[in-house]
Amino acid sequence: MGLASSLCLALLLAAIPAGAVDRAAAFLETGAGARAAGLGDAYSAAAEDPSAAFWNPAGLARVRRWQANAALQPMSLGRRQSSVSAALNVRGDLAFGGTWVHAGVEGLEGRTSSGARTGSMDDAENAVCVGVARTLNRGLAVGAAMLIVDQRLALPAGLGWPDATASGHGFGLGLQWRLGNRATLAAAARNLGGNLQWQVRRGSQQASTSVDPLGRVLAAGAAVQLTRQVLLCADLRDDGEAHGAVGVEWRTGDLLTVRAGAARVGAGAHATAGLTVRPMRTRALQFEYAYVSDPLDAGDRVVLGLGVAF
Repeated sequence: MGLASSLCLALLLAAIPAGAVDRAAAFLETGAGARAAGLGDAYSAAAEDPSAAFWNPAGLARVRRWQANAALQPMSLGRRQSSVSAALNVRGDLAFGGTWVHAGVEGLEGRTSSGARTGSMDDAENAVCVGVARTLNRGLAVGAAMLIVDQRLALPAGLGWPDATASGHGFGLGLQWRLGNRATLAAAARNLGGNLQWQVRRGSQQASTSVDPLGRVLAAGAAVQLTRQVLLCADLRDDGEAHGAVGVEWRTGDLLTVRAGAARVGAGAHATAGLTVRPMRTRALQFEYAYVSDPLDAGDRVVLGLGVAF
């Protein structure tokens, strides 16, 4: 069985329905990069930048030479999230890439079961996704990725307990199939076999351990180049509940691209928008912006991005 057949079979097996999933490492649901956010996360077929390591590792094969991008997401309630991605195409048909996502919040108020205050807590979460992709023929690209997650919760000093820590990992698979110059079909699976193992040490060297599964994400999508300037993207996704996403991108010229989308259609849809500015009228330097309503209904958020290519 060839590599392409093996990956297709693995994706099909991963798509067997499995009930609702827990939301361990929920910060991963916010995604990585500004372009994906502006398109409503309809990105499994459109991913062709370094953040493809997160969304669909097969998209790394579309990267040319060396590219990197970064995104910052200020959010309400003192939350923060950022991501950095980089990718390198080493020989035209083989590419490597990785994405680091960081999230955290400071000054959480801790309370006992009776409501008494115990002090403030800080939370820091990190995920590193490393992927590889290969073009098998003119239209088909396949990819695989490994995700490593780490989380640390600084407990109130008054409890006398060390910090609570968690670590885990998962795997991702993806493919993109270009149909001529106008359409791309895609499938991707994230967080396969993933879990997050918590460990809390208490007095007298006692420790408690618990394991939470990472939310498996399955996606199938398409991207269609309606004209030379307009790209339409759509995804069907299952992350414990089925929903869709749609986005449209209009490249007005070498200087500016604007986009709009709808995320989680059928499961609490919310609108998104974004743009890319190329001050040098090339992909060598790009400034990106995206607007999206907060999935937690705690206030809208923006994503500020920067991309470079060499």
